[in-house]
Amino acid sequence: MNRDEQKKATALRIIASAKQLFAEQGYDATSTRQIASHAGIGVGTVFSHFKDKHQLTKVLFFSELEKQLEPKEAIVDQGGLIFFEQQTQQLYQFYDKDRELAKAFLQNALFETEFFAQQLDDFIAMVAGLLIADLPEKNELQRLAVAKAWLGYYFNELLKGLADSNSNEAQWHLKLMSQCRTLLEMLKS
Repeated sequence: MNRDEQKKATALRIIASAKQLFAEQGYDATSTRQIASHAGIGVGTVFSHFKDKHQLTKVLFFSELEKQLEPKEAIVDQGGLIFFEQQTQQLYQFYDKDRELAKAFLQNALFETEFFAQQLDDFIAMVAGLLIADLPEKNELQRLAVAKAWLGYYFNELLKGLADSNSNEAQWHLKLMSQCRTLLEMLKS
């Protein structure tokens, strides 16, 4: 194994250890020292790969989000609303599965748009492009505005849902899709 492959393997081991420890102990209760020990490396090695626990969390979450956002061919063929509904349902399930980690990630990364701005822009563009099936009479800018509004609704329901320990992802998603459908119907009339 060459040096680059070894470095990548170590980073993946750190991420896997962090993911497991966050799930077992919670985000706040897990230290970088524990992550290093679990991965079988020194603490300095963790810091040679990740500036701090916050950056490690962003990388972990980003890789998990990428897996969630991989579009399925059948979904893409059915239009913007169906695609958005499927993707957001998967994401809400993902966030609800580990609320503490989701809150930690969102707290730390919500305003660091450079980290996932391209991913958000690509998602909005994809939804807007697929909205041609739902809103064929609207132009590209109008469909883009709808996609951005839906994403705003998405984040609003996500933050409210994570803050309410008595709610679950199905409730968040129901509220989200109600808002999305209402906007879509208003634009069709």
